[in-house]
Amino acid sequence: MMQSLAKNIGAAVLGWIVMAAGVFGLMTVMWFLMGPDRAFLSGSWEVTWGWLLGSIAIGLLAGVAGGFVCSRIADRWGVGLLVALVVVLGVLVAMGSMEMTGIEGVAEADPGPRPDDVGILQAMQSARQPPWLTWLNPLLGAVGVIVGSRRKRPPVE
Repeated sequence: MMQSLAKNIGAAVLGWIVMAAGVFGLMTVMWFLMGPDRAFLSGSWEVTWGWLLGSIAIGLLAGVAGGFVCSRIADRWGVGLLVALVVVLGVLVAMGSMEMTGIEGVAEADPGPRPDDVGILQAMQSARQPPWLTWLNPLLGAVGVIVGSRRKRPPVE
């Protein structure tokens, strides 16, 4: 019983790590492919529709990868735990984002106009994404996990 519990928890944590690494890696690649001129609106920290669509695709792909890895180690309970982890952490991030962006009355420091030459770290700190994307991310991750966990295993020969 304890071994099964530990296996499921470990698989869910590993699935989440795969998702986080996938998001970080793929977002970094997207940044270098798009650059600041296609990632942001002109002179602004507001992201473009191209960046938003890429972010949505990356969220789904990362969820699929995390669900696939988790399901290879755990049973359905472990996959359910990963879905719960993705949703709970995603909602906490979205709630924190609401407070930071002033929706709850807390003013965020204005990064000022965007310079032409922007590094990836400055872009990550200053980018302005619409609030709906922050709330969509937990759903994208959860759907991706479920889809990834249902991928068929290759036949063993």
